[in-house]
Amino acid sequence: MPYDVLSFHPGRQHNFEQAAQLCRHFKNFKHVTSLYFEQKTIRRIEHIYPKMASFLKKRTSVMSGSVVDTKSRYAIKLHVKQKLFGNDSIGLIDYYKKNAAFQKWLIGHYAPPKVCLGFDSSSWIVFREWKNRSFLVLDLSTINLVYKQKLVEQYQLDPELAGRIINDDPVFYPSNKEELMLADLILCPSEFSKRSCIETGVPAHKITVLPYGVDLQKFDHGSIKKDRAVTRVVFIGRVSYSKGTDVLLDAWKELNELINAGTLNAELHLYGAIHMPVGESLPNVIFHHHVSQEELASELRAAHIAVLPTLFEGSSLSVYQSMAMGLAVITTPNAGSIIEHHKTGLIVDYGDRAGLVKSLLYLINNPVSREQLAAAGQQEVMNYSWDNYGVKLAKIIRTNVPLLNQMLPE
Repeated sequence: MPYDVLSFHPGRQHNFEQAAQLCRHFKNFKHVTSLYFEQKTIRRIEHIYPKMASFLKKRTSVMSGSVVDTKSRYAIKLHVKQKLFGNDSIGLIDYYKKNAAFQKWLIGHYAPPKVCLGFDSSSWIVFREWKNRSFLVLDLSTINLVYKQKLVEQYQLDPELAGRIINDDPVFYPSNKEELMLADLILCPSEFSKRSCIETGVPAHKITVLPYGVDLQKFDHGSIKKDRAVTRVVFIGRVSYSKGTDVLLDAWKELNELINAGTLNAELHLYGAIHMPVGESLPNVIFHHHVSQEELASELRAAHIAVLPTLFEGSSLSVYQSMAMGLAVITTPNAGSIIEHHKTGLIVDYGDRAGLVKSLLYLINNPVSREQLAAAGQQEVMNYSWDNYGVKLAKIIRTNVPLLNQMLPE
């Protein structure tokens, strides 16, 4: 018997948080992914190999293993290659092949469900096979890839930088276009993501904006006030040109002059894998590389300001997390965030180095204003729990597929 709702993702992103909500709202549900471990398994491993358990926590949720099916071969093969030969050994063509192989396995093992929910860059084969046999929902976790070309032109990026950002995106252009065309419903996490679709020819009537959620238990600071002699600024995400890390590091050089002169006391901490040259050691800049979610939450308790000067995002989860942890946030309109300028954070145009310096100095030098923005942001993000996300997602699906209205979880 086919499932009422089947979701799938060959990687990580937010698919476990989403699947846990679908499991709550639909009784005949299945989630298919590459790697998944029940929380009780993680707890057992922690006693034997804590480091391994920390790594595997990225592949767990509250869901019982009975509702999750896995096909690990393709993900493990890619992970081994990355470990043996480094990050540069993996390109989008590798992810394309992995995602294609995963989908072919999926359609060979499952019948078309009533509702099929897949993610961008990993759904085109399934959607092609199950069109008009399932109601197809595409979770567009980023922006329409071809829109990045428009951004490159809009910001007049030099060809070398543009090449680094667009990289080998064309590998996925045909499959992304097919996913958007075949989908019966497209979930965009922000108005920015929605605009990336509409301005590239995707019909607006197929698109619904559904912002993401945040784990309010894991990312919970409580009171905002953080008494520290040094103002700690954090960047969370892949250290790369597309995230605007180059703009941030360039802006920080000006702040370093003030720090060295004794008129400013601040540090910049970056949490994420490094995917761009960062040069020699920079004063008052600390690279932590990738850390677990638990480590990140602990680090954010000692931080004051989060900055993400990104060129594009679907909707950055790090912004939600920073707001929940009581940090004042500086980001760009392109982050797809829920930040309102001078209400719940500060907005600076991508590439505006002077504007970024001005915003950083304002928050560093005005702790009262910083705490007010942080408190407003923390209050706002309380509306964006994963549970609230799940209620909205279930309503969207039931509205579009009335047959499911009576299929409540047991």
